[in-house]
Amino acid sequence: IGAALASSRPALVIVETGGNDFLRRRSEAAVKEDLRAIVATIRAAGAQVVLVAVPKFSLLGAATGRLPDSAIYGELATEEKLPLVAGVLSEILSNPALKADPVHPNADGYRALADGVAGRLTAAGLLNKH
Repeated sequence: IGAALASSRPALVIVETGGNDFLRRRSEAAVKEDLRAIVATIRAAGAQVVLVAVPKFSLLGAATGRLPDSAIYGELATEEKLPLVAGVLSEILSNPALKADPVHPNADGYRALADGVAGRLTAAGLLNKH
């Protein structure tokens, strides 16, 4: 068991949060600093962080079905040198067939989210193919 633990990678924590903050009209700067604190806490525990971009609140995006990622996720990923899963959640929430309501994926949407995150983690070498 010791040899297996010694050769294993550090724990990987996937952070995907901020959507409710945007809906409550919190500033992107405040959300970004909250995310930075979450990243610091996870790192202090010895785990690696992967950030999942969340769409920015946009009435136009909601009306047109094209929700862009909030820029704070790319900025934070660059600043903190984090792997970023960009575009996956925005694509899902831009597709009515993958939503349970205006702001949440349905079962197919969550499956697509899991598949999208897994694909990006595999491509980045953070998840082994089985």
